[in-house]
Amino acid sequence: MSRPHASYLRPLIRVMIYVLVIVVLFAMRDRLNVRGLVQRLTAPTAADTTLVIAGSTLAPTLVDRMVAVYHTEYPKLAIRVGGGQTTAALEELVNKRADTVFLSRPPLPSEQKIFAKATGDTALWYPIALGAILVVAGAGARDTTVALADLRTLASGKPAAGYRKLYVPDPNSGLWDAFLAKADLPPAGDTAPAGVVFLKDDATVADAVHADASGLGLASSFALPDGPGKHGARALWVRTDKGPRPMAPDPEDIASGDYPLWSYLYVGCRPAGGAQAAKFVTYLTSSHGQRQIEHTEFLPVQQVMREIYLNRSPGAASPPGHEEGTG
Repeated sequence: MSRPHASYLRPLIRVMIYVLVIVVLFAMRDRLNVRGLVQRLTAPTAADTTLVIAGSTLAPTLVDRMVAVYHTEYPKLAIRVGGGQTTAALEELVNKRADTVFLSRPPLPSEQKIFAKATGDTALWYPIALGAILVVAGAGARDTTVALADLRTLASGKPAAGYRKLYVPDPNSGLWDAFLAKADLPPAGDTAPAGVVFLKDDATVADAVHADASGLGLASSFALPDGPGKHGARALWVRTDKGPRPMAPDPEDIASGDYPLWSYLYVGCRPAGGAQAAKFVTYLTSSHGQRQIEHTEFLPVQQVMREIYLNRSPGAASPPGHEEGTG
């Protein structure tokens, strides 16, 4: 008695044989190297062997030194460092032209919305070092100190203490936002107050106050690590609201919280920005990386006796409404 399904099996077997023959012929024709194929599939891609950094303009000396130290630990890693300030660095990050960035402020809520729309998640950011917001005047200025209250008045667009202008670096750098927060002033609007003059960068601010005795300026100690002296300017001590004794923008008064005008330097990345970005961010926030920052004569956040941001580990989402604690 014949089996009714046998007629269906024969054509199927023939097709399988034909397919096997074709595969063998193609393998012989192309001399397929299975081992080489596996190696190509598992070999590191360019993204695994390259680290692209943006935002070095904010702290050129610190970034250069930390990249140099990091490269000695990972000599096979190709590291490309680009300039730019906070806004430009975030643009590089969201457009995936940079793996990690340095920032003078956290991403704004509006910027996080852009990240979420473009990448499906918000950016991560972590403080790594602390610096002074310097109040600079010409080297021949009559004053050696300035009251924080007078700086608030100048920043609001009114003359104060004999000064008529306040020179500030490009608002895209993030320093202006940091100053307003530390001076307990409202966030920046779309229009600069009268008397507030935005210039290209911190060095240009120092040059401006050297040429204009009626103006004070704001500059970052990260951008001017050797101080404003070579630009013909000097940093003033700040008299706070708490007492008459002026506070110096030196590491001791910054770390203790006595100097009122300070800002963090942050490192940022995308949550799914790749292994090299995560490794670099983890390195900078680790105890080892923090010691290296200290060796470069900058102030690491782990030695700061003030409130610091307690972000979750790299790779986990960090909401804009972060927790704060005392370091």
